[in-house]
Amino acid sequence: MNGIDNIAGYTLTVGTADFVITDSIAQYDPIVDNLADGDECSYKAQFIDPSFSDDYETGRGTWNAGAGTISRTTIKTSSNNGSIVDFGAGPKVVFIVSDYESLTDMNNMVDSAVGAGSLKMTTAERATIAGLGDSSSLDVGTTAGTVAAGDDGRFGAVDYGDLPVATTLDGNEIVAVDQGGDGVQTTSQDISGTPVTDVSGLALNRVRGYSDFSKTLDAYVGVTNTLFSLEPYIVNFAGTSSAANQGASISGIASVLLSTGTAATGNSAIRLAGATVTFLSTQEYTATFLLSTSVLSGAETGHQQIGFSSTFPALVNLGMYFEQTDASANWFACVKNAGGTERVDTLITSVVVVPRTYRIHYDPVATATKFYIDGTLVATILNSTRVLADATPLYQVLMARKTGGANPPALFLASHSYDIPKIGVSGSLNSLEYFA
Repeated sequence: MNGIDNIAGYTLTVGTADFVITDSIAQYDPIVDNLADGDECSYKAQFIDPSFSDDYETGRGTWNAGAGTISRTTIKTSSNNGSIVDFGAGPKVVFIVSDYESLTDMNNMVDSAVGAGSLKMTTAERATIAGLGDSSSLDVGTTAGTVAAGDDGRFGAVDYGDLPVATTLDGNEIVAVDQGGDGVQTTSQDISGTPVTDVSGLALNRVRGYSDFSKTLDAYVGVTNTLFSLEPYIVNFAGTSSAANQGASISGIASVLLSTGTAATGNSAIRLAGATVTFLSTQEYTATFLLSTSVLSGAETGHQQIGFSSTFPALVNLGMYFEQTDASANWFACVKNAGGTERVDTLITSVVVVPRTYRIHYDPVATATKFYIDGTLVATILNSTRVLADATPLYQVLMARKTGGANPPALFLASHSYDIPKIGVSGSLNSLEYFA
């Protein structure tokens, strides 16, 4: 039996067929990287969302690396009275676990011939250890080179300045510290966050990027349908006096100024260039925007939208996004699919005085899209209420579009960051940049 801590994967298998592992799951190591072809393993399978079904199954099977499947050879327990489960449609998670039978087998190991390299002890060997009695704690003597003599070089003091530089890091290194009193060990994991993996970019299953538009010169004037200066962002604007220029918000933070101009149908927008994200409900997606904005009100009608969109520069056709319209001064959290739009009032007004952080997080474990403003969760839209269809292509956008009025609503985009899976990504992304 092969047992490995903390590994799991997604499956869409229906019926009684072998589980086809389609992808990894956040916070767990992937099955494909941790099991070798032919490995026997114990598993537990259940629906990610209990609203699909409360069916479950535990058992033993064999990993087939070529087919990417786990067989269901022996069923241990199940919602089908211990028989194989005829699973219905819906995403399921398969955990690799230890089972009671395996643990019992190890506990009841019997004596047998002991070969070279074996860790199994015979009855005679166990008796020898037992015969030591209290002798294991007796004085080891005062001969030079012993612990008792105090001159065993293995226990001598070492200046940590003389220690060799590590060639590789595994995240559990002992960090040398100067201190008094009892000794305390600290590891890299004791430092806030996960600096070894995040800074070094070791999370190679994710694509991350960040820009604060500091590569752009003061007073830069954008040209529609081109890159915004040296930034990997495309701008688009139309209408009298509409623009996408380097500007400064009320708080003095350098930013991209998106102005809709004076035309009743003016618009201005920006998106991350060179990438189309293909949405998969089993993957995790995060986009964060720092911006300030003016309020559409009175005779000024239109939309302001921030987040993931299937369309650009047109308003969102399919997507996950914040939206403010002339109907209300508040921001609304939205998920729009082919069946319609779910809009939740965040009760947060759109203001220009202080830039705010807007974050959209699709969580495949919670099976929900979560919306945050300045770090506070303001709305949650469950997949059972509204979710994008798998394979929906998405841009990361910020858009303002008027339908009436002459005063120019504007948005000031100060920074943008994203964290998305490599799977389902086409084009090129600046994945070497680190962001917080």
